[in-house]
Amino acid sequence: MNFTETNTVEPEIIVEDTHEKYLPMKDILVPQLIEFLRKLCHLEEEMYFKDTKIDEDKAKAVIPENIANQQSEELWK
Repeated sequence: MNFTETNTVEPEIIVEDTHEKYLPMKDILVPQLIEFLRKLCHLEEEMYFKDTKIDEDKAKAVIPENIANQQSEELWK
């Protein structure tokens, strides 16, 4: 499941625990934080896919888990 593409609804910003002197910054900081978290999620999904692909390839080639597969180096580029 790809969360970065399917979860594009703008979240409601709840500021009940935020000190009032910081409230004006929420409109600037929160969208940037959300964008950063979406990029991080995408990166984690990509790394998970690559790691899973390497594990599948090693299992098919009967390569022990502690040995690096030479083809996996191409996948990480």
